[in-house]
Amino acid sequence: MVDQLLDGTEESSRKTLEEIKTFFRNMMPEDIYKGAWFEKLLYLALSNYQKKVTAEYFQKEYPGLPPDAIVDLRIALAKKYAAISGGMTSLAYSGAVVATIGKRGGASKVIIPAAITTLVADLGYTSLLQLRLAYDISILYGHPLDYDDPQDLTDLIDLAFGVKAGEALNKSLQQLAPEFIRVFIKKTLTGSSLQALKALPVVGKYLLQNKIIKGAIPGINIPLGVGLNYYNTGQIGKRARTKYRRRAAIDEAVRDFPLEGIQNKCLFLNLIWLAIYSDKKVTRPEAWFLRAFTTRIQEIGSIPDVENFSKQVNFDKEEILNLLANCSIEERQTIFKAICIAVVVDDKPSDTELAFVREVVHRADIAFDENGLNELAKKFG
Repeated sequence: MVDQLLDGTEESSRKTLEEIKTFFRNMMPEDIYKGAWFEKLLYLALSNYQKKVTAEYFQKEYPGLPPDAIVDLRIALAKKYAAISGGMTSLAYSGAVVATIGKRGGASKVIIPAAITTLVADLGYTSLLQLRLAYDISILYGHPLDYDDPQDLTDLIDLAFGVKAGEALNKSLQQLAPEFIRVFIKKTLTGSSLQALKALPVVGKYLLQNKIIKGAIPGINIPLGVGLNYYNTGQIGKRARTKYRRRAAIDEAVRDFPLEGIQNKCLFLNLIWLAIYSDKKVTRPEAWFLRAFTTRIQEIGSIPDVENFSKQVNFDKEEILNLLANCSIEERQTIFKAICIAVVVDDKPSDTELAFVREVVHRADIAFDENGLNELAKKFG
């Protein structure tokens, strides 16, 4: 089935690559060397793509397939496109071309040589593929990226190009606005955030300097052109799948959780928080998990419980654990099930998280199999 879905790939790849070459030919050399090309490419990659590629689009293109299967197919497709691009552009690269790019990414700023146009076209093409692949996977697992949202934008760049590129964007954002917080930036940006977010060229310079000059992306060496494009795109797909599949698994766990068996919703939230924060840190999957539960509790009408919880600063562990004695055995078991999920949504539980779980087991007087936690963690891995 994969082969059938990949038919015609080379022709489509050639057409898109030619469009990218035209994109760079029409660009001022300064835009390439200073990294401004990335801002423009990001807009090109996602502005219309967002409107076309939706959950409904994938249901129509891959009828009857679950998200995991479609994600595998999209990764396979992107890898094949990337490999074709590497093969078509590798022959255009030479030592002379690479030598024209100085240590700071500077070359002759009078014209863009044809070979360099080919080189940056491959960079642009693989960048476009990787951005769209990360976006596809976010859609398939039910959390479409909003590239007008600075946090989502950072996530997208992190997934598509690695942690260092994401850090480059984050660092630049913080330099532009020391008081950087997501809500503030969303309120202060006007018009298209892609035009207003002056940090984006930093990512373009990072990709040009660190991936082309250091040979970390395909095309510098002819034998590496196909293989590295293929490998890098596959790795990006795996990172995105891990992140968004985990989030989808969290949503599913919360959606299917038997909340009707919980009488004391405030105690329930407090215990989940104590479990999550037992190691004195909160990871993003843990935050997603807690947020999903507070949202669901609000939806079923227990708004005061959520409001009280969200205003609370200090949590008395002993007092909270003592309240378990007032719960029925069935309620204690149900609460404990949520605690177990809370400590594994981001990976196997830490020693401090495991210690808290054991303490709850003792206070709630319920049975517990520690090996079961490792099995539970696999659902979110």
